[in-house]
This record gives sequence, structure tokens and C-alpha cells, in this order.
Amino acid sequence: MADIYLLGHGSWDRRGAADAFTSVPKDTSVLFYTPVGRFISSRQVAAIMRGDAGCLRPAQEYKAYFNCPQVKLSDGLFPVEEQAILTSGKRFVRVAVDTLLSELLEKYAGNRLHWLACFPRLAGRDTTEGGYNDDYFP
Repeated sequence: MADIYLLGHGSWDRRGAADAFTSVPKDTSVLFYTPVGRFISSRQVAAIMRGDAGCLRPAQEYKAYFNCPQVKLSDGLFPVEEQAILTSGKRFVRVAVDTLLSELLEKYAGNRLHWLACFPRLAGRDTTEGGYNDDYFP
């Protein structure tokens, strides 16, 4: 099972969605580094990609056959993230158009996917309900 890092902007829009969750395929897992409602900073993403000591560790892992949030990945990286990605040697995925997690799970089934994007819950009272991730260090 290879590690694949999903990078960009992320969101979870549950407003009226019948597909607010998706099932993780066989031999696959998805790791989220922040709880629902939180933002991850570009500094934190870069630290994870570089493997810095004390970097964020996964907050949640969804394994095969579990239902996980149907988050959406959008294009967008900051310079510090791009530099860390290009020097990390790790396998990563960027998207050119908004892409649902279910599509990424289908395409990269059989791997461990690391969600390195924000995780705001758009159906919440506001998108900062979980706080900005600069103050989140478990």
C-alpha cells in the first residue's frame, strides 16, 4: 500500500447533499490531519511533507468499507507547500478541477491517502466553527 498525499483546498459541503459520505474501497484508507471544521495551514502541510519532527499526525483514519465525509478537493497550493512537495520525494496528487473524494478513492484504490487540505464543514454555522488550525497542535 503506497502513501499518496492529496494537496490543495478542501471543503465538506453537506447542505442538502444525499452523498455527504462515501465508502472507502477495499485495501484503502484515508487519513485526515485535522478534525472536521478545521483549517490546516500551509506551514503545517509543508512540515508533514518534509517529515519534520513534531509535525501534525493524523487525527482520523477511515479504513476499507467505512463511510467517511465526501470532501471536495480544489486546486491551490501556497509557495511553502510547493517547495516542500518538490523536495520531499513523496507521491502527491493535485487536481485541476474540483474533485470529490469518492473519485479520488476510485482512482487511487489500494493506497493510503493523506488528506492535506482544509476540512471546513460548509453546512455549519460558519466555516471557522472548528477554528483555524494554527492553534491546533494535538
